[in-house]
Amino acid sequence: ADAVGVSRITVWKALNDREGVSPRTKNKIKQKAAEMGLTDAELQMANPAREEPKREAAEARTFSVVVSRPESSAFWMQIIHHIAKELARSQINLMYTYMPSFYSDGYALPTSLKNVDGLIVLNIYDARLLHMLNALPLPKVFLDTVRFKLSGKMEYLRHSESDKDEVFHNLLRPTAEEHFSDLGAYNGDTIRELLHYTDGKFASVTALEPDRRSFRKLNEWASANITGDVTLVQAGAWNEDTVKCFTDQAGRQSRVAGQGKETQMRALDSVLSGRPCTYLKMDVEGAEREAIAGAEKTIRQYAPKLNIAAYHRSEDFFQLPLLIHALQPSYRLYLRHHPYVPAWDTNLYAI
Repeated sequence: ADAVGVSRITVWKALNDREGVSPRTKNKIKQKAAEMGLTDAELQMANPAREEPKREAAEARTFSVVVSRPESSAFWMQIIHHIAKELARSQINLMYTYMPSFYSDGYALPTSLKNVDGLIVLNIYDARLLHMLNALPLPKVFLDTVRFKLSGKMEYLRHSESDKDEVFHNLLRPTAEEHFSDLGAYNGDTIRELLHYTDGKFASVTALEPDRRSFRKLNEWASANITGDVTLVQAGAWNEDTVKCFTDQAGRQSRVAGQGKETQMRALDSVLSGRPCTYLKMDVEGAEREAIAGAEKTIRQYAPKLNIAAYHRSEDFFQLPLLIHALQPSYRLYLRHHPYVPAWDTNLYAI
């Protein structure tokens, strides 16, 4: 950008063949990029808008790359190019913000940073500057939840809360054609949640719930309120069809245990038998890893939108994203904490 005398956004547009750059400037930028060592493959990276299926319009968001000194090297251009490309896939705008290398008395953050939705901080190492950035009211779900678990301080959870509307409008975006699989369906609450956002419409619903009293409530509600392709199974979600001991506590705390009532467990792949799934929710009281293994074929074949509870086991914060990425590398992963205390309802979303 500095070598050609244009902005970094203009460089990004030119390298991605986006509108808003004259042919002469575009050729000049590509020629200079080639001189600086960028390969043909890097110059011909696919336009993100062509890679992604068309989605409904969402509220525009802006992230800022925050740096302490300008860079014009080819390596740095590639970093910014890839960041902008990846953000564009999620319809997120990118801005550039400079900060000093060291804090000085009276320094205040640029006012533009108070209106952004996210930060990407590069080459800033001054502890006081980092503390100022950290104090911005931006959600830091992963870090704040870990901090809460280590300290017990509730303010960390409050910093990172977001409501379900944000998830359904910006991430899941359900349609009237969803094939919904609900593992840990309880009394039908998450089916009702989905129907709230689809005006009561769906293509199919497959729901598993092992607790006998919760399943009875689920069955009663479904029979009275929804019709169509609905499959209700009184079983827990697992990595295979088997029988396990289950603590039958009539509620969300019912779970697989060393002793209890023998209960049928099912793998989602077995239940669906190849039928489609476009949206998959799992809240199975700590058996999420086994449930994911039991849905491997479905995830690989259909890549459904995923809504997975990540709060039952501390290690799930690290293991569940790795499991999901291994099954479907194309997923983009998001972590959200919804307003529940303690750290309940911290969910992993894969889109």
